[in-house]
Amino acid sequence: MSGTNECRETGFTLVELLVALLIAATLVGSAVPGFRNLAQQAALTAAANALLLTMHQARSTAITTGVPAIICLSDDAFRCLGVANRNARHWLLYQQPKPGAARSAIAQHQVADAVRIQSNRRAIIFWPIVTAGTTTSVRVCPTGDLDEARIVIVSRTGRPRVQRTTRQLAGCSRS
Repeated sequence: MSGTNECRETGFTLVELLVALLIAATLVGSAVPGFRNLAQQAALTAAANALLLTMHQARSTAITTGVPAIICLSDDAFRCLGVANRNARHWLLYQQPKPGAARSAIAQHQVADAVRIQSNRRAIIFWPIVTAGTTTSVRVCPTGDLDEARIVIVSRTGRPRVQRTTRQLAGCSRS
């Protein structure tokens, strides 16, 4: 070996680091819209499944107690909407009170900010016999740009189910 001491630095140059950072930023930027849609789809599914669970609870409560159970949509989680086909963020489950008695909620639920719900009826009534319920459709609509929606359908036997559909077919407005 000759007498020269070569000191060799290891690592990345500034240009290499900037190129790597640019590639990472491009990948993250292209993934963000996909994650936003995924979050909106998850919010729709969660709201539809929570409503489905509440409907099963209402049906079961009505049958076991012998008193009709009622689900209504609400703006504020305290009062039922007085009309159908209006956007709501909550629903309430309560049993039909005796004459003169105050109504108290058995359950209440608030949907995520990315979701609005609408029903074609003011209230969904589950009667205390196995084969009776109010036929209805509850639309679970996104508030963003997502083109998906869910419809929770209650048959005349009182059995609810969830149907996945498009925003347009569900009748969801873009608001």
